[in-house]
Amino acid sequence: MNKLICLVLLSSFWIFPGEGYDPCCAQPCQNQGVCLSKGADAYECDCTRTGYYGENCTTPELLTLIKSFLKPRPNIVHHILTHYKWIWDIINNISFLRDAIMRYVLTSRSHLVNSPPTYNADYNYKSWEAYSNLSYYTRTLAPLPQNCLTPDLPNAKQVVERVLVRKQFIPDPQKTSLMFAFFAQHFTHQFFKSDFKKGPAFTKALGHGVDLGHIYGETLERQHRLRLFKDGKLKYQVVDGEVYPPLVKDVQVEMHYPPHVPEEQKFAVGHEAFGLVPGLMMYATIWLREHNRVCDIMKQEHPEWDDERIFQTTRLILIGETIKIVIEDYVQHLSGYHFKLKFDPELLFNERFQYQNRIASEFNTLYHWHPLMPDNFQIQDQVYGYHQFVFNNSILTQHGISGMVESFTKQQAGRVAGGRNLPAAVQGVAVKVLEHSRQMRYQSFNAYRKRFNMKPYSSFEEMTGNKELADEMKQLYGHIDAVELYTGLLVEKPRPNAVFGETMVEMGAPYSLKGLMGNAICSPEYWMPSTFGGKVGFDIVNSASLKKLVCLNIKGPCPMVSFKGWRLLGWMRKRYLAQVRERKSLWLEEISNRCSADLLSSLDDVTNWDDALIKGWDACDEAVVPNASEAITRSVVTDRPSGITHADNFWADIDDQDLISAADSIAPAPVTSNVVLTEAVTNHQDAELNSVETPTEPSTLTTDQALPANQQCFIHKLLLEVCEQNRRLEERLKEQAEYIRRVEERVQEQAAHNRRVEERLDVQVEHLQRANSHIDQLLTNSVEQGQIHRLVHGSTNFIAEQVNKIDSGRRDELRERQLTVTLLSSINNAVLGGGRA
Repeated sequence: MNKLICLVLLSSFWIFPGEGYDPCCAQPCQNQGVCLSKGADAYECDCTRTGYYGENCTTPELLTLIKSFLKPRPNIVHHILTHYKWIWDIINNISFLRDAIMRYVLTSRSHLVNSPPTYNADYNYKSWEAYSNLSYYTRTLAPLPQNCLTPDLPNAKQVVERVLVRKQFIPDPQKTSLMFAFFAQHFTHQFFKSDFKKGPAFTKALGHGVDLGHIYGETLERQHRLRLFKDGKLKYQVVDGEVYPPLVKDVQVEMHYPPHVPEEQKFAVGHEAFGLVPGLMMYATIWLREHNRVCDIMKQEHPEWDDERIFQTTRLILIGETIKIVIEDYVQHLSGYHFKLKFDPELLFNERFQYQNRIASEFNTLYHWHPLMPDNFQIQDQVYGYHQFVFNNSILTQHGISGMVESFTKQQAGRVAGGRNLPAAVQGVAVKVLEHSRQMRYQSFNAYRKRFNMKPYSSFEEMTGNKELADEMKQLYGHIDAVELYTGLLVEKPRPNAVFGETMVEMGAPYSLKGLMGNAICSPEYWMPSTFGGKVGFDIVNSASLKKLVCLNIKGPCPMVSFKGWRLLGWMRKRYLAQVRERKSLWLEEISNRCSADLLSSLDDVTNWDDALIKGWDACDEAVVPNASEAITRSVVTDRPSGITHADNFWADIDDQDLISAADSIAPAPVTSNVVLTEAVTNHQDAELNSVETPTEPSTLTTDQALPANQQCFIHKLLLEVCEQNRRLEERLKEQAEYIRRVEERVQEQAAHNRRVEERLDVQVEHLQRANSHIDQLLTNSVEQGQIHRLVHGSTNFIAEQVNKIDSGRRDELRERQLTVTLLSSINNAVLGGGRA
């Protein structure tokens, strides 16, 4: 019966059987079962070690059934790892719990990748060629047999233009920075090096992993041309007192530069394509400096070592640094987990794990994260378009590593999942990716979801989470099972507040972790201090971080460096409020023009401005919704952020993209407030805004220039918040003035108190002087008391000294004066008592 169903599917959807028909074309074997054809109309499924049995490997074994029942879905696991921060803070500080979870993460992910490799583009069955030929990318799912007809796929260019190309920049809600984007590109180019002369299924990166070929060169000849052959170092040049890669003319290695690039800008590094953009050359320069820095340390630790040993040991140290940074900084950021990832190879020493890796073609396709790139690049005070940015190493030397790092950290990258965020400048690359995946006969997007233990999508709307995008996809592909891997990865709905969708993470994580931990240096034979030149080198690896990598290799103070960029609203709010303060009266008039008299009068008498702000939201909602497009109004303008109960939460809770979308919609209006707001929000429109002269007279804002209702509401809400912030500032200034007044009063009271103390001390001094005269009189009348005379004489000297100290030190501390008075009083009593005796 199952075979009959498969044949029906073949004839109705996937293929039309003909001569040379293969019954395995319908992919009848499920749950990673292997299909073996038996003639033209029969097949059998090999279910060995799949955990399933039956004709098509669809019946689960008891243990598989239990595991499936207990194992949570990937999205549930992701939710747990990205929420409940207080629990994860506790776990992160308990070593054995953190180690146990990290061990599970590594093993559960890594075991999803076939090791050793099983297929390649030319062998959809297991063969020695697929295993041993390193010039191929391996394949996770076998390519469809050549005699299988695939669905009638749409034109690749139409797919890119209709569902992938950016209409408006969508920033990543996870706040990913361009430092992350360029690190991803730089890091992966050491093992994603397709040999297009042979075809997209072939690679020139025969190391198939983290070998730093992009730093040292893929061949021994290239490596030798880049080496200085002194103290293990690489060649370099000095520009403006800083180290940069050498020039091509000086080292004679092949680099891909167009003819118009000046010779003094043609830098030579390990990867021939890194001259494409300054972001790649920035990281190449940082790693060059790090290599030479570590060489100096090794030379100091081991002066007896020759150049070759210092070079080779330093390379191992840098491989270790790279893996640690990738796991603890790079993967940590893109995961969004509160659980703190850890690089510790010893976690796997007692596990079933193979220390080898083969890069999969699907991993290469998956890693085309071009939506991360913005529309332009803002470096310090300059903005570069793509035509100015590419093949322009002068940007690197002009701004320096420090300036580049801080600028890329500040600039936010784009969201990858969700569709329609691919820069138009690179749409040709996306077209090529689709064409190559078809040439390599990839299986469908849903097939890969099943391979990585995810439920296949049943509809386009379920996949995209967007009805309009789902309709476009349906027009292009017709059926959900016809969607290609690359298209599916980019149009899939993103996880909440994340840069990627579910499939990108669940597929990418196993490839990444297996490739990193499968490196030779992570094996028991290599992971020891002696491999890295002793304790000093081992410590360099174990303490590596992105921040240290940058800060140890620049002159001057360490710049801001992070894979997580600044919150967009931070800089926007500062610029916006700075301009608003200069036009306070203008804004107040704008409020009066935009809001009803009843609302303004109700705000005049309120004492709770928090309630007033919420009231303003609600009033604006009621006024605008009936007259504006509900879709725009509710999605961009009038929806108050959920849970907002205090004015201070406004800027923290409002969605960045909503603010950008609203500001962009305001941009064309010739109203002063709109120009100011747009300048503050849309950084890429600065050049256009500078050409607009801003009116300075409030009279230019008239009711004749009324904005559309949704824009009025948006401005009204922002103005209410500005007024509230100004009011709170004034209140704080009043509080500070009152505090200063109270302090002044206390100072005056203390001065009066000090005067009274001085008066009392004067009285005591006068009393002591009279006592001294009385003692002199007693001494004259008491000739028989020599002992008393000596005692009194000493006391008189002491009293005289104290009197002198009091006269000269009247401004001393009150406490010391009181102690002196007490002491003098005691002596006076003793003397008077002795005289009477």
